[in-house]
Amino acid sequence: MNFGKKLGIDLGTANSLVWIAGEGLVLNEPTVVAVTIADMRVV
Repeated sequence: MNFGKKLGIDLGTANSLVWIAGEGLVLNEPTVVAVTIADMRVV
């Protein structure tokens, strides 16, 4: 798999970060997971 850029992803406990070589940090957003109420499965 070739993305054409060097990419770093950090799925942290509070924030998810995406870093691209030559551009720096391009995404810094809260980490969220959606689960069903009935059986707590990840959606």
